[in-house]
Amino acid sequence: MVNTIISESFRTHLVRPWRLMAAILGSAIALTVPAALEVVAAASLRDLIADEDAKGRFVLVVEDAEGDLSSRDCAALGGLGGVRRAGGVTSPEVVGIGLHGLVQARRVFATSAFFAIVGFPLPSDPRPVVVLGPGLTEEVSFADGAPVTLSDGGSFGVVGSVVAQRLPAAMERWVFVPAPPRGDVQQCWIEAERGAAQAIQAATPSFFPGARALTVERLRDAKVTDQAMRAWEERPMRYLSAGAGAMAALLVAAVIWPRRSEYALYRFVGMPHPHVVLVALLESTVPLAGAVMLSVLSLMSFFDAGTLTVTVGLLHLLIGSAVAAAAQLSIAVVLASGDRARILRRR
Repeated sequence: MVNTIISESFRTHLVRPWRLMAAILGSAIALTVPAALEVVAAASLRDLIADEDAKGRFVLVVEDAEGDLSSRDCAALGGLGGVRRAGGVTSPEVVGIGLHGLVQARRVFATSAFFAIVGFPLPSDPRPVVVLGPGLTEEVSFADGAPVTLSDGGSFGVVGSVVAQRLPAAMERWVFVPAPPRGDVQQCWIEAERGAAQAIQAATPSFFPGARALTVERLRDAKVTDQAMRAWEERPMRYLSAGAGAMAALLVAAVIWPRRSEYALYRFVGMPHPHVVLVALLESTVPLAGAVMLSVLSLMSFFDAGTLTVTVGLLHLLIGSAVAAAAQLSIAVVLASGDRARILRRR
């Protein structure tokens, strides 16, 4: 009986090999495409995180809680070896925005080097300008170039929002006035050359001998990374693998569907129904197994094997294959069931 089940399971594939190849190729494409898309998405997220980490890795934020850093010493750091640029930010002061000052914010003066470090290019505009943090931009809705008045009497034209990726969340509701600080600053931002950040961080205290409450930290703002992670977790594409598995099962079912009358004939001549189901299941397993193997080889060939991104793709391939296998079992039961006489009359 076992030999009969196995031989009948492979009979159609041996007689019509083109159907087998079509089922394998179609199912492999259905399973591979969503897995490959997951690999690409995971690689993009990995590159973004690495890029954000690299940006913060080479930026040092030197801060004195009492605001006693010399702006001249901070600016002089830009000429040292291993330092790309250095810019200062004064201590924040609470101001009101607009004629009545209803919106409260913190106003600071910052050098052009600071804006270059955070990645916000200033325009070459001779007029007094002010830059709003992204939190303020959403709240007050000033258009670029629109005049804005502060409660301390200052009047500026709004340049825009600091959309730079290096701006910490604590500064999102700050008002930045591009101007050289006249006195001391609270923060000195230093952008180091690649590989020089550690040495500069260790030597920074000697650059500000008058500071009494000095801290030196590397910039670590995961805002962009967190947004990317949320987008990854909420992506609609994560359900695509399950749908691809169901499609692969339907493609295989379309190939073996013409065998339904033969399954009915097996039952008519006395083969037990569970054995007929097993024949249908084995017959559908062959192209599905071939499709899974071809999908795995495709992923391993086109992408770097052994990386985390490929592992993500293989995981989604496994999900699609599991859905296909479960659907294939249900389809095999349907194909091997039904009214034998009616099925044979429609043959």
